[in-house]
Amino acid sequence: MISVDGDIFGEMAKACGIDPDTLEENSVLVLNEGEFSTDNVGVMGMEPDRYRYYHVDNMTSLHPGDELPVQFYSDQKGEYVTRKLSIVGYAKTAQLEKYLSGAGDYYLWIITGPSVGRDVMELTKDAEGAPYMTPELHIRLNGKETDLIQRLSQLSDLQEGAFYLTESGYIQSIEHAVVALADGLLLSFVILSSLICLLNLFNSVRGWMAGSIREYAVLRSVGMTKGQMRQMLLLQCGGIILRAVLLALLGSGLLIAVIYNGMTVIFGNLVLQFPLLLFVLAVLLVGIVLAVFSFWSLKKELEQSDITVIK
Repeated sequence: MISVDGDIFGEMAKACGIDPDTLEENSVLVLNEGEFSTDNVGVMGMEPDRYRYYHVDNMTSLHPGDELPVQFYSDQKGEYVTRKLSIVGYAKTAQLEKYLSGAGDYYLWIITGPSVGRDVMELTKDAEGAPYMTPELHIRLNGKETDLIQRLSQLSDLQEGAFYLTESGYIQSIEHAVVALADGLLLSFVILSSLICLLNLFNSVRGWMAGSIREYAVLRSVGMTKGQMRQMLLLQCGGIILRAVLLALLGSGLLIAVIYNGMTVIFGNLVLQFPLLLFVLAVLLVGIVLAVFSFWSLKKELEQSDITVIK
């Protein structure tokens, strides 16, 4: 459970598509996705045969508006006390990335406002008055060189355990570096393969126009206007794009299914998101390039007279 101040709680709710004005004192956000793997879940005394990974989209079967009963042990009462919280909505890791780092593991994360946090701290105080919930200050640096971490480390040593400093950016920076390197290599591969495909497309269009120039010359000689020719060419380009998309979906779909099933057998359940927006943009870009190449090639071929081309 994480308790934040009212302003931050309102920002978190807004980032999850929830109206901050609907928040009440016992409202909570539930981070409703998690990750399980053989690195963090296992059976004592047993070793897994191989690495397994599972991404869970729904960590709970409850719905927004349902009550979430949470038990806390009270030293003062000597028993467990149930506090009923109201789920105002669900959150995804990406929506809370600005506020939480490293969230979304195998725990069920509950995010509350200050009122619930104060009640839980008061409820769970031990005999010495120390609450079960511990206050933490999370600092996100802007990437510039600073001696803040060193000064805080020295101050924590002087305070004799009054507070502890834990750096969480080292492992995270390594992960980000590896991901950035992989993304860079993948982007370079996509750009290079796209350039090769566009060159092949240009050569194919030039060959298509060279082979069809007599047909276009005959059509123009019997009265086809420039507008009608442009319309016919656009329809032909549309048919090419449609066939290409269908073949790409079929071929890519089979390839992705083989890769996905193979990775599932090796690693366990994986989540693959279909980049629909990028796919649509790629189709539009190729369609525009195809039309430009076609019109330019046709214009070049028709610079000769129709009689010469027909002969």
